[in-house]
Amino acid sequence: MLEKPVSPNVQTYNILIDGYGRKREFTRCFEILEEMEDNGLKPNVITYGSLINSLCKDGRLLDVDVVLNDMISRGVKPNAQVYNTLIDGHCMRGTMSNAFVCFEKMVESDIETTLVTYNTLLNGLCKKGMIKEAEDLVVHILLKGLNPDVITYNSWMSAYSDAGDTGKCFQMYEKMKTSGIKPTMNTIHPLIRVCKKEKSELVLIDKIVQEMAEMDLSPDRMVYNELIHCYVLHGEVQQSLAMHIEMVERGIPSDKKTYNSLVMVHLKEGECEEAKNIIDQMKANNIVPNDETYNILIEGHCKLKNFLGAYMWYREMLDNGLLPVANICNELVSGLREEGRLQEAQIICSEMSSKGIEECNTNEDLSAVGRA
Repeated sequence: MLEKPVSPNVQTYNILIDGYGRKREFTRCFEILEEMEDNGLKPNVITYGSLINSLCKDGRLLDVDVVLNDMISRGVKPNAQVYNTLIDGHCMRGTMSNAFVCFEKMVESDIETTLVTYNTLLNGLCKKGMIKEAEDLVVHILLKGLNPDVITYNSWMSAYSDAGDTGKCFQMYEKMKTSGIKPTMNTIHPLIRVCKKEKSELVLIDKIVQEMAEMDLSPDRMVYNELIHCYVLHGEVQQSLAMHIEMVERGIPSDKKTYNSLVMVHLKEGECEEAKNIIDQMKANNIVPNDETYNILIEGHCKLKNFLGAYMWYREMLDNGLLPVANICNELVSGLREEGRLQEAQIICSEMSSKGIEECNTNEDLSAVGRA
């Protein structure tokens, strides 16, 4: 373009900065800013806004401060979009005090704060578990004359869900519906997550599934995973298997969480070979078992008194560079000792000790078992 009669303008440079920012090529972004000035062009609020947005998404908040100060020093005033971006950047990093500093500056600059601004702050507070502050902010939203939307309620419900407050979570859900706001899948996720504590809450799970059908909401993988896991936790094995069949029929592929729950299902039914088949399927689909997978396998085999099988999974776990949690390790060691498999028990204790896991049973009573 520079070799032709047509010269780049501010809009051209803005497009370039936005493009390089999306690619996280920030050095090039700053070079383009300098090039603009060399060509006698002044960056505008869109120029700075694009760069600040990309830097915030990459978590480079120190660079954001530099750009913001440069912007203000050149007489370019941040607009609502820039402030909302700054607030979101700090919320994503969990630095809520800085997010509220940006909010106060926004107010002091007579820039209108919208529901987008408040929802961003609310989401940040909820992710930090700052429920009291989130509730106070909702009161402020209402006093300002703004009506909470689906994003407001979803964030609020997620906070109650993470805190294990089933009552408040469902209270918000009902309030949301009576306000004429249609729930989304992000509404359903926290509702199902919070229903894992008590078996009595399976009634609520069934209610959610029924209402999803009535609202034409198709479960996504996260919902199916939560349902399968919840049912298996409460011993509803057939329900969990039925959910998985429905998931497959809908063309939703299983992931690591799905497979882990299925392994748990089969072990609860005493089906060790079926559990192994699930692991084989998992590997065939290029999904690598994680520490949770192996802990489920080891613990499940121990509960079935199949300690040799548990030991074989323990060996594979270690071969893959993973370590069992101490209480499961202890259960395996105790079981091996009871069966007189002292050598395997000794190996586990030595290996765990070398890995710095001192909570695992030591070999102090191996000799006693041997003498018995």
